[in-house]
Amino acid sequence: MDPCGEPIAPPGEHGYTALPRVIPSALAVLHAAARIEPEPERMLAWYRHECIAELGYLTAGQLVGMGRAPVVVAFLQSIRSGERD
Repeated sequence: MDPCGEPIAPPGEHGYTALPRVIPSALAVLHAAARIEPEPERMLAWYRHECIAELGYLTAGQLVGMGRAPVVVAFLQSIRSGERD
């Protein structure tokens, strides 16, 4: 099975070099999301499918793939602290 068709991470200069960067970033976002939504299925559905209006109508997964995990974590922290709904 060729992983090139999988949306795990964009290919880097030497293949899938971005993967080691994406996995810890994804885990950081999922950890922050779990503090808001404890049900794993709902949290993963949000990560993969829910577009975030304030972040350019992209999903958390898309943003992580673009290297913008810190923005997503900050967004989730603001929700948790009551700054957003």
